Amino acid sequence: MQSCAVVQAPSGGPKDTTAPTITFYSPNNYTTNFKSDRISLEFNSYINKANFLENLIITPNLRVKTDWSGKELDLIFVDTLLPNTTYSFQLGTEFTNYLGNKPLSAFNLVFSTGSQIDSGMIEGQVISQKRENTALLAYDISKLNLDTLNPSKVYANYFVPIGTNGKFNLFGLKPGLYRLMAIEDKQKDKLFTYNQDGYGSYYKDIQINDNTVRNVEINIGTPIDNLPPRIVSVRQVSSNVVNIEFSEQLDTNSLSNDFIELIEKENKEIYLPIAYKFVNASNIALLLNKKLEIEKEYLIIKSKSFHKIKDLSANTFDTSKLDISFFSIRNAIDTLSNVIKVSIGDSAKDIGLKQQIYIQSEGFITNKSLTTKLRDKSGNDQKHNLIKIDDANYKLNADLKEKTEYTFEINIDTSPNGTKTNKKVKFTTKAENIGTNVKGNIDSIPFCKGLLYLVARNKANQNAYKVNVNSSEFEFLNLSQDEYTFYCFCDENGNSSLDYGYPFPFKFAERKFELEGNLKTKPRWDIENFKLRYNGK
Repeated sequence: MQSCAVVQAPSGGPKDTTAPTITFYSPNNYTTNFKSDRISLEFNSYINKANFLENLIITPNLRVKTDWSGKELDLIFVDTLLPNTTYSFQLGTEFTNYLGNKPLSAFNLVFSTGSQIDSGMIEGQVISQKRENTALLAYDISKLNLDTLNPSKVYANYFVPIGTNGKFNLFGLKPGLYRLMAIEDKQKDKLFTYNQDGYGSYYKDIQINDNTVRNVEINIGTPIDNLPPRIVSVRQVSSNVVNIEFSEQLDTNSLSNDFIELIEKENKEIYLPIAYKFVNASNIALLLNKKLEIEKEYLIIKSKSFHKIKDLSANTFDTSKLDISFFSIRNAIDTLSNVIKVSIGDSAKDIGLKQQIYIQSEGFITNKSLTTKLRDKSGNDQKHNLIKIDDANYKLNADLKEKTEYTFEINIDTSPNGTKTNKKVKFTTKAENIGTNVKGNIDSIPFCKGLLYLVARNKANQNAYKVNVNSSEFEFLNLSQDEYTFYCFCDENGNSSLDYGYPFPFKFAERKFELEGNLKTKPRWDIENFKLRYNGK
C-alpha cells in the first residue's frame, strides 16, 4: 500500500474537530478458527502514525508490522499465531488524526484461532508514582516451572502497557492460573530490570475459569537493588584516619568499627579501627589504633563482623572480591580536633517538640568521653539520653515541654592525650499543635496473616500516620488538621511496612485493603467510635 500525496489540514474556516473512528475492520469481532496473517482497519480520517502503535495492546503478546494506505491499515503478524488461543486487540484513545483530534472511545477486537472464544477476564489498576513505561506482566503458570520464572529473563504471556489512569483489562483469558506483576519498563524490553525498574506483584495467584476477576490492585515500589555493596576506594586523610568509599549507601545499623583490619604489606603489622563515622551516606572514616607509617602499602582484610554489613536492600558484601590496597602519604596531619556542631543555633526559637537535635564532632568521640547536660530556665536537670549514630554523631532524646527554654551543654574530654571541648546552646520550644485523637473500629475486618496495620493518608496522598489494629479497634493520637482516607495492610514479614513483593525468588506482595470512610480533622477535637468499613474489594 502506498500514498502519493502529503496529507495536511486545509487552511481557513472553522476547525474540524471530528474524532477519528474505525469505519471498517476485519475479521469480525469474536471470529473463531481465524487463519489469516493480518488484521485490517479503515478510519474516517488520516491517522498520525507517530504514536499509533504505542496505543495498541495485543494480548497474548504478538509482534506486528504496519502497512498503511491512506486511511487503511493492515496489521501484519510477525509472530505465528498460537493454536486454540483467544487474542485481544485493544486500541486506546491517546493517538490522533492529522488534525490533532483523539478518538472518543477505545476499540476492542477479539478473535480465536480455535473453535471457541475464551471469556476469562481480569480487571484492575496499577498504582505507581511514575506512569511512564508502566506495564502489567501476566504469566499463565499452569504449565510453567516456577523455579525458573524470573521476570528479568522470561517474557510474560501477556504484556499490557498501562495508561495514565493506571487501569487495565485482560481479555480472552483461557482457563488457567495467572501470576500478575507490574513494572516500570525503562528499557522498553518487556522484561524486568533490576536496579532500574520499579516492581510490584499481586498478593496471590488468580484462577480463571471463564470468569471475571475485578478490583485487582498492584502497587509498584522503588527499583529493586540486588547488587552487593563493594569498597570503591580507600585513602588516608590523617596520620591515623582512613576514608573508605562504598559503591552505595549502607545500613547504618549493620556497621561497626571492627568490620575490617589493615595490614602493612611488607612487615605484616596489623592496624585495628577503634572508631568510625559517616562522612556521607556512602563514605566512612575509620580511626586506627596507631599512626600509619609513611609511604607504605596497606592491604584491607575482612574482620569478624564484615559479613554483617548490608546495604539498604539487605544485600551483603561479596567477600570473594575483597582485594583492595592503598599507599600511605607523606606529611599526613594528625587526627582532626573535636570541634562540636549542633544542628540548631544558639538561642533558637520555636523548636518543635519532636524536632531532631543532632550533635556532630569534627573528630571522633571514644572511650565514653562525651557527657551532656540538659537544664530548663530554672537550672533543673532534665532527663535525657543520647542515641548514637556513629562515633562522631549523636542525637538528643528527651521529653521536651512546650514553650520552655532549655540549655543544652556538651562536653568532650579526650585528655590526657587529647583535649577538652565544651559547647552550650540555648533553645526555646514552640507551643504544641494539639491535633485530633481518633478512636474507632473497622467493620468486616479482613483476615490477616501477621499484624494488621491501618494507614491514614492525608489530602496530598501521603502516608501520614500508621497504627496497629487490635481486634478491629484502632486509635490515632494527635492527627494534624487535614483530610484523610484510609487503607490497611497485612504485615506478614513483621517489618511494619507494606511490601510490594520480590521478582525472583518470587515473593507475593503483602495484601492491601482500601477502606470506606473519610475524615476531616480539626485541632483539639477528639473523635470516638469512628467507623471504617472494608467493602470486600
